[in-house]
Amino acid sequence: MYKIYEGGLQMLSNTAIQSAPYVMLKEPELVKDVLNVLIGVVSSTFSFNQPTQAFVVKQGIYVSGTSPENIANLLAQVAEYGTYYTRLSHFSLQSALDISQSKGLVFQAFKSGLRKYLQYYRACVLSTPNTLSLLTISFLFRKLGRQLRYLAELCCVGTLGMGGNRGNNCSFPTLL
Repeated sequence: MYKIYEGGLQMLSNTAIQSAPYVMLKEPELVKDVLNVLIGVVSSTFSFNQPTQAFVVKQGIYVSGTSPENIANLLAQVAEYGTYYTRLSHFSLQSALDISQSKGLVFQAFKSGLRKYLQYYRACVLSTPNTLSLLTISFLFRKLGRQLRYLAELCCVGTLGMGGNRGNNCSFPTLL
């Protein structure tokens, strides 16, 4: 369907459309990769960029009956959730392993609660049947993804707080 659309655009504009090579995947394979990236696991669809500490979606992936742009948007959203999960996981374990960085009881209690929340999130992902569609999975994890984004920003490991501090010098609210 997409190739027909692309061919129609070429005829209308009388020019060849330069595009990345497209790779059609079967939905069950992509669902497996999506569920893995939600808990921070790299796959053939999602690679992990070490310098930015973020998941990157392989370009040109699509599923039969969808356009590469729609799938790219959905996969980018899921990759963002996986990025937040991974950053929060590292943040929550960071000072648990480094006792010299004692930042007070409130901070330690917050990190303990964060680890429990991430464990709950991981259980939700692992209990999700891989027979669901990509759209259903995207819809189901939208609310949890927003919660991950909020927690990542609070801990200064989200997109706004990636200015090199990775949560080390973040002014965490100690008075609640």
